[in-house]
Amino acid sequence: MAEHAQRVLEAHFPELRRVMLNPVAKSGFSGAAVFQVTVGDELFCWKCWPQNQSARRLSEQHRLLRDIAAQDLAIVPVPQCDVAGSSVISESDRLWQLEAWMPGQADYWQAPHVERLQAAFDILARWHRAANSSEWCGEWFYRDSSARAPTVDDRLTALRAVAGDSLRSIEAALLREPHPDWREHGQVITTALRWHSPRLLADLAQATNLLVPIQPVMRDVWHDHVLFTGNTVTGLIDYGAARTDTVTADISRLLGSLIGANAEQRHIALAAYEAVRPLSLAEHRLIPLLDLSNVLLSGLTWLRRRYLEQSLMISESRVLERLERITARLSAPES
Repeated sequence: MAEHAQRVLEAHFPELRRVMLNPVAKSGFSGAAVFQVTVGDELFCWKCWPQNQSARRLSEQHRLLRDIAAQDLAIVPVPQCDVAGSSVISESDRLWQLEAWMPGQADYWQAPHVERLQAAFDILARWHRAANSSEWCGEWFYRDSSARAPTVDDRLTALRAVAGDSLRSIEAALLREPHPDWREHGQVITTALRWHSPRLLADLAQATNLLVPIQPVMRDVWHDHVLFTGNTVTGLIDYGAARTDTVTADISRLLGSLIGANAEQRHIALAAYEAVRPLSLAEHRLIPLLDLSNVLLSGLTWLRRRYLEQSLMISESRVLERLERITARLSAPES
């Protein structure tokens, strides 16, 4: 893969011939292959997207990111155009892009601090404000000042599907699972789904009546996508899931990832966000619903991939790390 990545890079960016290209061992959960490109003192990210990525969606995303970066948000990795003037590169049935390598480390869990928490939610609010100010509209990225949140319908559909044969099939597979970690995490997640789903389905059905602003959001902003240098956020990365939705999809995702259910820290985080972009009552109501449904459905996704689809895509150890955090969250009391 590295040799092929080098050939594609040189074909589209001939000025980068014979540069140093290193695969990144810990890439994201999206299934993308990521390489770090060293050009003198500069670093770039050379990314190969999985086959299910849409060229049109990427093209719209790149235009949005250029608009956001132009509003003095240096935390956004702006895709670079190749010799043909395109930032979306199609080669060998895969899509590629070259972007700046953002400085910093995704190390909040290793060094949690109130200033870092505030910085993360301040910069998320600034990203949302800039994205909403962009004049660019397309199929995937547009704005509406009062609409039903798309993610509410998505969560309802996913949770209703759980009530069918898929959950029973996963529970049966877990009884035969020889690996104790998979069995333990899987049983915590499936038990939580059985317990929470009826009430959560009812609450989400009621939430379809809530009207909130919708706009471009990241939809996958979590611990590994927020880079820090000291207490300053120096990068928000990985926009593969970005589309138009409610900002609370991002807020609930980042809250759950960084601080779990800690009520005091959630208050601090939301205060930092609202100092930049105030939230409506309807948006506040959505946050806990999206948070819980995200935890449950994230766990279910990995169980489905292992037991129903047989397609994990990334290392089993990394998935088990993710499942350990999910089950810890489901087992922890509200604080």
